[in-house]
Amino acid sequence: MAELKRDNGIEAYRFDMFEMARRNLKQAVSLRTDDARAAFYYGRVLKLVGRTKEDKDTAQQYLLSAIRLDTRKSIPEVQLQRALLLMDSKEPSAQTEAGEALKEYIVVFQNRRVDDLRQDNTLPPNVDTLYDYLRLLGDKSWRAPTPELVRISATGRAVEAPDSGSDRQRTVRKNP
Repeated sequence: MAELKRDNGIEAYRFDMFEMARRNLKQAVSLRTDDARAAFYYGRVLKLVGRTKEDKDTAQQYLLSAIRLDTRKSIPEVQLQRALLLMDSKEPSAQTEAGEALKEYIVVFQNRRVDDLRQDNTLPPNVDTLYDYLRLLGDKSWRAPTPELVRISATGRAVEAPDSGSDRQRTVRKNP
């Protein structure tokens, strides 16, 4: 039920239905306290609709929770949203923290893009759901290994990728 509330809340957020998003995401984070995506989107929607300092503080707490729960570093935007929230503060320590969050966003975003390119669409399209299942089973940090970077030449021989530092070739069997 928590995943359904989270996914409905995310969709409502994407369609600018912020009150519905807030309700669904609030239920999602109360049902499942270890869901990084639910905490991230709930913090994000609170940041948007919140009018009081308490709302902004609650949004900040959920963003911090999402950072802590995102052990796979799959949500780089959480650092960006946290930085934007911190930039509203006039305190020098908050400004320094915002700068660090922006730097972390850049690094995590870059790492995520490199991982996406290296995976070369070899992961199933529902990998986020599968990672959610693994999280429910107690494994919060396992990630799919990067596939071997090998390309098949027109002659049916495997050629190691140029970045592997080797020009050797290996024969690849074709299924009859």
